[in-house]
Amino acid sequence: MEAIIADVRRRGDDALLEYTRRFDFPKCSQATLRARIPRSTRRAPELPEECRRWFALAHDRITRFHELQRRTRSSTADGDGDAECVLVRPFAAVGGYVPGGSARLPFVAVDAVVPAKIARVERYRGGHSAAP
Repeated sequence: MEAIIADVRRRGDDALLEYTRRFDFPKCSQATLRARIPRSTRRAPELPEECRRWFALAHDRITRFHELQRRTRSSTADGDGDAECVLVRPFAAVGGYVPGGSARLPFVAVDAVVPAKIARVERYRGGHSAAP
């Protein structure tokens, strides 16, 4: 994983394209990405009302679930006087990946982004692959 991150930092989109080909869409090319995801449509498209409700419901449920985990410290002591402590700290940065190949899974974006935001991760970098 660290090698992939370092490679993407060093080579940028060329590395992303290589990993997309390797893990998700073997025939992917820069032209394919541009053709499938034109810059003008990279923002959230207008969704049918039913889909917006599904995303809102998923967002609310995922938020509630992860808010319960947002303690910063937990400690206990056993009968012998030994103390145990768990300290919770968010990562400085996280990355998320939303598959876009034969099985498009847009809810994966909600699953990846919401916990990172709740944990107050400072930097989040997301990506997805083009559909075949």
